[in-house]
Amino acid sequence: MTALSNQLGLRDRVLWLNARDDVESVYNALDIVTSCSSYGEGFSNVLGEAMACGVPCVATDVGDARWIVGDTGLVIKPRSPEALASAWKELLAMGPEERARLGLRARGRVLQCFSVDRLIEETNRALKTLF
Repeated sequence: MTALSNQLGLRDRVLWLNARDDVESVYNALDIVTSCSSYGEGFSNVLGEAMACGVPCVATDVGDARWIVGDTGLVIKPRSPEALASAWKELLAMGPEERARLGLRARGRVLQCFSVDRLIEETNRALKTLF
Protein backbone atom coordinates (compact mmCIF):
# COMPACT_ATOMS: atom_id res chain seq x y z
CA MET A 1 0.00 0.00 0.00
CA THR A 2 2.86 2.40 0.68
CA ALA A 3 4.08 1.87 -2.87
CA LEU A 4 0.63 2.74 -4.23
CA SER A 5 0.34 5.89 -2.10
CA ASN A 6 3.80 6.95 -3.31
CA GLN A 7 2.89 6.17 -6.93
CA LEU A 8 -0.23 8.34 -6.60
CA GLY A 9 1.81 11.23 -5.22
CA LEU A 10 0.30 10.93 -1.75
CA ARG A 11 3.51 10.23 0.18
CA ASP A 12 3.13 13.42 2.26
CA ARG A 13 -0.64 12.99 2.77
CA VAL A 14 -0.99 9.38 3.90
CA LEU A 15 0.38 7.95 7.14
CA TRP A 16 0.75 4.19 7.51
CA LEU A 17 0.72 3.61 11.26
CA ASN A 18 1.47 0.50 13.25
CA ALA A 19 -0.85 -0.73 15.99
CA ARG A 20 -1.68 2.03 18.47
CA ASP A 21 -2.93 2.05 22.04
CA ASP A 22 -3.90 5.74 21.90
CA VAL A 23 -6.62 5.50 19.28
CA GLU A 24 -8.50 8.46 20.79
CA SER A 25 -5.51 10.66 19.96
CA VAL A 26 -5.67 9.48 16.37
CA TYR A 27 -9.40 10.17 16.10
CA ASN A 28 -8.99 13.59 17.70
CA ALA A 29 -6.49 14.53 15.00
CA LEU A 30 -9.01 13.89 12.21
CA ASP A 31 -11.50 16.25 10.57
CA ILE A 32 -13.74 13.49 9.17
CA VAL A 33 -13.94 9.71 9.50
CA THR A 34 -15.19 7.57 6.65
CA SER A 35 -16.59 4.06 6.64
CA CYS A 36 -17.13 3.05 3.03
CA SER A 37 -18.10 -0.59 3.31
CA SER A 38 -19.74 -2.09 0.25
CA TYR A 39 -21.71 -4.81 1.99
CA GLY A 40 -23.63 -5.18 5.22
CA GLU A 41 -21.95 -5.36 8.58
CA GLY A 42 -23.10 -5.10 12.17
CA PHE A 43 -22.41 -2.20 14.49
CA SER A 44 -19.39 -0.33 13.15
CA ASN A 45 -16.96 0.30 16.01
CA VAL A 46 -15.08 2.77 13.83
CA LEU A 47 -18.15 4.98 13.54
CA GLY A 48 -19.00 4.72 17.24
CA GLU A 49 -15.43 5.43 18.33
CA ALA A 50 -15.02 8.39 15.97
CA MET A 51 -18.35 9.87 17.00
CA ALA A 52 -17.50 9.39 20.69
CA CYS A 53 -14.37 11.47 20.02
CA GLY A 54 -16.50 14.19 18.40
CA VAL A 55 -15.52 13.49 14.80
CA PRO A 56 -18.27 13.73 12.17
CA CYS A 57 -18.58 10.73 9.88
CA VAL A 58 -19.39 9.83 6.31
CA ALA A 59 -20.67 6.28 5.98
CA THR A 60 -22.14 4.11 3.29
CA ASP A 61 -25.67 2.90 3.89
CA VAL A 62 -24.84 -0.68 4.83
CA GLY A 63 -25.44 -2.60 8.02
CA ASP A 64 -26.18 -0.36 11.01
CA ALA A 65 -24.43 2.74 9.64
CA ARG A 66 -27.59 4.82 9.11
CA TRP A 67 -28.82 3.99 12.63
CA ILE A 68 -25.45 4.79 14.20
CA VAL A 69 -24.80 8.08 12.39
CA GLY A 70 -28.37 9.35 12.51
CA ASP A 71 -28.44 13.06 11.66
CA THR A 72 -24.92 13.73 12.97
CA GLY A 73 -23.06 12.98 9.72
CA LEU A 74 -23.72 11.88 6.18
CA VAL A 75 -24.87 8.47 4.97
CA ILE A 76 -24.44 7.75 1.27
CA LYS A 77 -25.17 4.93 -1.12
CA PRO A 78 -22.51 2.22 -1.24
CA ARG A 79 -20.14 1.67 -4.16
CA SER A 80 -20.38 5.29 -5.33
CA PRO A 81 -17.09 7.18 -5.40
CA GLU A 82 -18.99 10.23 -6.63
CA ALA A 83 -21.29 10.21 -3.59
CA LEU A 84 -18.30 9.74 -1.31
CA ALA A 85 -16.41 12.67 -2.81
CA SER A 86 -19.54 14.83 -2.65
CA ALA A 87 -20.07 14.02 1.04
CA TRP A 88 -16.44 14.85 1.84
CA LYS A 89 -16.78 18.16 0.00
CA GLU A 90 -19.99 18.95 1.89
CA LEU A 91 -18.43 18.35 5.31
CA LEU A 92 -15.21 20.16 4.45
CA ALA A 93 -17.18 23.15 3.12
CA MET A 94 -18.78 23.54 6.56
CA GLY A 95 -15.56 24.85 8.01
CA PRO A 96 -13.96 23.83 11.30
CA GLU A 97 -16.46 25.46 13.69
CA GLU A 98 -19.56 23.98 12.07
CA ARG A 99 -17.87 20.58 11.75
CA ALA A 100 -16.96 20.77 15.45
CA ARG A 101 -20.63 21.42 16.31
CA LEU A 102 -21.64 18.42 14.20
CA GLY A 103 -18.98 16.36 15.98
CA LEU A 104 -20.38 17.39 19.37
CA ARG A 105 -23.82 16.24 18.24
CA ALA A 106 -22.26 12.95 17.13
CA ARG A 107 -20.65 12.53 20.56
CA GLY A 108 -23.98 13.29 22.23
CA ARG A 109 -25.69 10.67 20.06
CA VAL A 110 -23.17 8.01 21.10
CA LEU A 111 -23.57 8.88 24.77
CA GLN A 112 -27.37 8.92 24.53
CA CYS A 113 -27.91 5.88 22.33
CA PHE A 114 -24.90 3.60 22.65
CA SER A 115 -23.42 4.02 26.12
CA VAL A 116 -22.78 1.07 28.45
CA ASP A 117 -25.60 2.30 30.70
CA ARG A 118 -27.97 2.32 27.72
CA LEU A 119 -26.83 -1.17 26.73
CA ILE A 120 -27.53 -2.46 30.26
CA GLU A 121 -30.93 -0.75 30.31
CA GLU A 122 -31.95 -2.22 26.93
CA THR A 123 -30.65 -5.68 27.87
CA ASN A 124 -32.62 -5.63 31.11
CA ARG A 125 -35.73 -4.53 29.25
CA ALA A 126 -35.33 -7.35 26.71
CA LEU A 127 -34.72 -9.97 29.40
CA LYS A 128 -37.78 -8.89 31.39
CA THR A 129 -39.98 -9.59 28.38
CA LEU A 130 -38.83 -13.21 28.51
CA PHE A 131 -39.97 -13.82 32.10
